[in-house]
Amino acid sequence: MITIKFAAYTDAEIDEYRVYRSITGFTIPFPNTITSEDQLIISATDPEKQFINFSDTSIAGMQLAINKKLRGLVATPKSDSSALIVRAAATIKPKIKLFSSTFLDNANQEARIIAPRSEYTQVATIPFDGSIEIYAWEDADGDNRDWYYITTVKDGIESLPTYQLQPAIYKPDLCVISGRLTDLQSNPLPGVELRLGLIAKHQPDPITTKDVVITTDELGRFVVAVQQGRLVLFLIEQIGYNEIIRIPAQPFVSFADLVPVNDHFYEQDNG
Repeated sequence: MITIKFAAYTDAEIDEYRVYRSITGFTIPFPNTITSEDQLIISATDPEKQFINFSDTSIAGMQLAINKKLRGLVATPKSDSSALIVRAAATIKPKIKLFSSTFLDNANQEARIIAPRSEYTQVATIPFDGSIEIYAWEDADGDNRDWYYITTVKDGIESLPTYQLQPAIYKPDLCVISGRLTDLQSNPLPGVELRLGLIAKHQPDPITTKDVVITTDELGRFVVAVQQGRLVLFLIEQIGYNEIIRIPAQPFVSFADLVPVNDHFYEQDNG
């Protein structure tokens, strides 16, 4: 089980949050029309093809056969027993290749290559609640190998996703910056490019070692995660914004509350 925690976007105009998960793998739905005559043809990280027929096509029987007979794969049933989740077992450069077969046809799957973060599925909708500061959602079917991101929705329009994060990999403390750009008449500014450049680079930092470029959505909204305490050049050419910001040591901040650093030429970045 994986617990997703995130700070509320207190200044955002939203109706709900959506949580997305990516697995380097696929699901076999139950019930299905798979028979013992259907052969699964697959490779898992290693390019060598593997072949298997299932004498027991129950969810328990297929889980046992995959975990015992196929290399580089881990099968676990969903918490509600509606599907069997098959993941690549590798943690370094995992990949699954599914080859055309009647098994895939009867499992409602297609032949393809599945790599980390190549396929995302919405796994939760969380209504916005103004009284909640920190949201927590438990993914009963989540795994440390999986990747996640979150979006916000207002009037049916979905925002750009947050950073894609994986529980199994260490991430520094992040500050999620969100905001909304409008003109003087309060009309949203969609498609505006925002560029964040790290001023003082130091390692290790898997999040902000190079410039980050994002754009506002249809409602002028944007969201970006940056390591807390970093000194960042925030550039929005379309509105003439060009400021250096010290990212605050907090999980969430509104763009409107960011305070430019006026004496940054004399400031030491000791992160």
